[in-house]
Amino acid sequence: MDHNLFTDKQIECLYSDGGFLSFINQYFSSFSTCIQEIGYELDTTKITPTDWEIYLRIVLANIETLHELISDLDSCLSMAHADKEETYIGNIGGRLNVSKYTKRLTQRRYPKDYPCVVKAKTYVTPENVYIIFIIKNILEMLDRFKRFLRDKGNAAIYRELSLIEHHSKAFRMFSTKAYFKECQQLSDQIKKSYGNVFPSEEINIIYNRIHKSKIRNPLNYQKIFNWYNAFQQGSVIKSHSKTLNILRYSNDFANKLFELWCLYSIKQTFISEFDANLIEEKNIMEVGDGYVFKLSVPTGGILEIYYQKGANLYWKTKEELVWKYNKNGTLQGLRGIPDISIRYMSKENSLVMIDVKNRIRNSGANTEEIYKMIGYFTNFRRAFEEHCSKNVKKQGALIFRNDANAFDELLESENGYKIMTLSAGIGNQSNLNIMQFKKLCKYVLDVQGIDGTTCE
Repeated sequence: MDHNLFTDKQIECLYSDGGFLSFINQYFSSFSTCIQEIGYELDTTKITPTDWEIYLRIVLANIETLHELISDLDSCLSMAHADKEETYIGNIGGRLNVSKYTKRLTQRRYPKDYPCVVKAKTYVTPENVYIIFIIKNILEMLDRFKRFLRDKGNAAIYRELSLIEHHSKAFRMFSTKAYFKECQQLSDQIKKSYGNVFPSEEINIIYNRIHKSKIRNPLNYQKIFNWYNAFQQGSVIKSHSKTLNILRYSNDFANKLFELWCLYSIKQTFISEFDANLIEEKNIMEVGDGYVFKLSVPTGGILEIYYQKGANLYWKTKEELVWKYNKNGTLQGLRGIPDISIRYMSKENSLVMIDVKNRIRNSGANTEEIYKMIGYFTNFRRAFEEHCSKNVKKQGALIFRNDANAFDELLESENGYKIMTLSAGIGNQSNLNIMQFKKLCKYVLDVQGIDGTTCE
């Protein structure tokens, strides 16, 4: 089966790695989405720029609940009674405003009018003002999310952007409600004075009103306030007692997820198993023509790890490609892009191609993909000859998925080309993943015969 899905348990395993959680949430696309429960909580005492992608998806996974809670209040909002002056003709209604009435006695009016003070219902209560405050803050947050995504390339296709637009429209509908318009002025005054933090003394008044049963439907109000408190912006931290819902891409993202997990795991393995130091890490959406990771190894060599890069790495012009096809009388190079490329610069220069296949495979049954890798070697021959040292073997690797049985094989040609095929599996068994990526990274470092003694 070409398209292999992941179980919920496997997704939980992947997302339990905080580093991978941050890395995978850098990636935005048009894939469909679903909601995933993860064992983290929000720490509002510390916020870093890299948390924004995760926080965005946490809010989008939970905001529908807030919308439903506020919608449920429409028919059962708390109200108060405030003095309101009205003029009655012919009869007195309410309490007569004596001072105004006596001033009018000198004026001959018929029929007589009576300025009166009556008790009128109003939605302007502390709890309703807080609700409006929350709605406006949510709308501002969604606008920030929107601007953040639009600063990225191809933002129009991102699934997250369409969700933000949907929720923004839904929350803007609240602004047409009578209670919103009635409370808006006071809410704006509070926001002007206190910013995005509702004053604690006002919150104390609200909870005193709840305690004294002065609020209609107090449970719904408390649920809204609890939601707002729970999802204040913060960093995600591991938790053994709490969980969060987060938005993630659905099953159609499985192949891409496996590729990105392999990319991340290779970088981590160089660091954890071979004492490499991370020099630079770029956002996966902002690498352009460059590498994603740059590392230094103990012997002084430099590793650059690329994701789906071909131009300026395997070819600069179409003439450098060996295979070409004729399109309307014009020869165009047959371009192919390995999923992962590792440039190793030390005493010699080498370039290792890695293709990742989210296909459950066993050893000895991967001829088709191996021939594809051989085709890469042939088509990119000039790049290898020009940019790689002649006495360094040309290497490639194929990573397949196997969640039960690990395997690795090595093929070598007479003219010095090598291809490693190996498996990587999702789970807590180190022999399925950690040990496999260690073999791959050792294979990369040993290509020059320089780091062989340090790889053991």
